[in-house]
Amino acid sequence: MSKIHILIVEDNPEEAAELREYLEDKDYTVTAVATTLKDALGYFYAQQPDLVIVDIYLGGSPEGITFAQRLNENEATRRPFLFLTQHASLEVFEQAKLTSPYNYLLKPFNPLELQYAIELAIEKFTGETGQFAVGDGAATAMEHNLFLKRRNSLVKVPFGDVDYVEVEGKYSNLITQRGEFLIQWPLKKLIEKFVPHQFVRVHRNYLVNLRAIQQVHLADQHVILSGERSIPFSQNFKKNLLEKFDVLK
Repeated sequence: MSKIHILIVEDNPEEAAELREYLEDKDYTVTAVATTLKDALGYFYAQQPDLVIVDIYLGGSPEGITFAQRLNENEATRRPFLFLTQHASLEVFEQAKLTSPYNYLLKPFNPLELQYAIELAIEKFTGETGQFAVGDGAATAMEHNLFLKRRNSLVKVPFGDVDYVEVEGKYSNLITQRGEFLIQWPLKKLIEKFVPHQFVRVHRNYLVNLRAIQQVHLADQHVILSGERSIPFSQNFKKNLLEKFDVLK
């Protein structure tokens, strides 16, 4: 499990400090607080945060919009961002809309509004609106990471940290070296999202990370994973496993 990294772009010191406190109370990591467009772009490209919260106005000018435009220029570095605003003219608001922000957050705001804004921004970015509404175990995927709803916050679990997935009806357990995480995904979606990240289905109820496999015992049909954990594989998926096994050689 990793913390979600958030860049703050806000030139008002008091508001930036309050926002940072809200985020850290929810166990997010604030990578930096930028007060100018130049600093914001520098921090963004150097740190590659998971999400950006940016005030539309920096130094009295709508440079937050310019920042958003720069983010959208390169598909490879795009990230969800949400605008902070207290007031904006219709002209500025229309300019902001053209950047396709993933959410807006009106000042003053409270921690609950902030959390909802973050969740909605990530949902919109991944194209899975409403995903987090189901509560604990809700998840969405962005690049090499899963974002999971856990209590009243979100946590980030890199696909590479998951050793195996155990399917239990409509719920599944993600087993990592640091603990277990419940996820509410159907089997079809698990396969769709995990297989591209070097996972192989070895059993009706198991998907295994190829990286975690230490040994394959053909006689009694089980695999030994890192940490001496044993997972069964079934005859139906034996061929599927052995075809992938060349990756380990």
